[in-house]
Amino acid sequence: WFMAPSWLFAPYLFDPSGFEWKKVVEDFEDWTNWLFYRGGVGVKGEESWETWWDEEHVFGF
Repeated sequence: WFMAPSWLFAPYLFDPSGFEWKKVVEDFEDWTNWLFYRGGVGVKGEESWETWWDEEHVFGF
């Protein structure tokens, strides 16, 4: 039982900016924008998860 709480709270101990609510909200908004933005021609991987996935697997197939 000790492991579960330590895994949940360890990121906050090693990332002091995790306590800043404004930064947490901004990071969450950036992540959701990246997640829901559709990829396409000319879209960078930093802007869309779909394009990021394509870039990561371009040599795998």
